[in-house]
Amino acid sequence: MAASPELEEARLRLALNLERTGDRQRFRELLDPIATGDGRDWVSAVACEELARSQLEAGLPEEADLLLRGALQRMPERQALWILLAHVHDRQGLLSRSWESLEPVAAAPGAAEASERLTYDAWANGPLERARAALSRDSAALRAALVAELGRDAAVRP
Repeated sequence: MAASPELEEARLRLALNLERTGDRQRFRELLDPIATGDGRDWVSAVACEELARSQLEAGLPEEADLLLRGALQRMPERQALWILLAHVHDRQGLLSRSWESLEPVAAAPGAAEASERLTYDAWANGPLERARAALSRDSAALRAALVAELGRDAAVRP
């Protein structure tokens, strides 16, 4: 992150790890510019979700509400933000507002985008598949080298 401080994804990942270790102040310092900036990508959406969740847990539902409303001005297509806003209203006992927050989700049921969590939690398979292919290609040569070095017993397993 020191080499590329502008990488918001790196700041998001660092912030989430800091929160897990209990450093909530640094967590907020890192996420606030991402969550309140003008970004519209998955990093901004997850930053908004995480910061709002943290505010709600800290007993600051009004701040979570304001944050989510601002995020929804930039990213009204992000259904997860609407659902989290409904949750904030529900936790405040504002049931009618909670239902109103779900209306955009109900109005476009087929428009659900892939969850930002899938993007955040997914590992790219390309490097792993390339490593597996290389290991598969090289396994015969490796086995031959082991047999030559250690004798026939080294090649018992196929």
